Amino acid sequence: MDDGILPNHREYEEGVIGALICEPRLYDDVSAQLKYMDFYVGRHQYIFLTIGEMREAGIPVELVSLWQRLVDAGEIDNAGGAGYLTYLA
Repeated sequence: MDDGILPNHREYEEGVIGALICEPRLYDDVSAQLKYMDFYVGRHQYIFLTIGEMREAGIPVELVSLWQRLVDAGEIDNAGGAGYLTYLA
């Protein structure tokens, strides 16, 4: 039966995002396979997009700079907040 929900697994998404926070150089390989819309959880979409924007702008991605970028963009709450970023990392 098709209930209209796309396949998803929150823990897998958390693992991917957490890996990107800890090892942002992986973004290039991951983004060749995944796009932000492939994430079912909305806050993961915000974080993935922000990491990509930072990489493209040449801004080092680490927990504090990612948090600051999300705060500056007014998206920190949409991304789950500082506590959630820390949990992922």
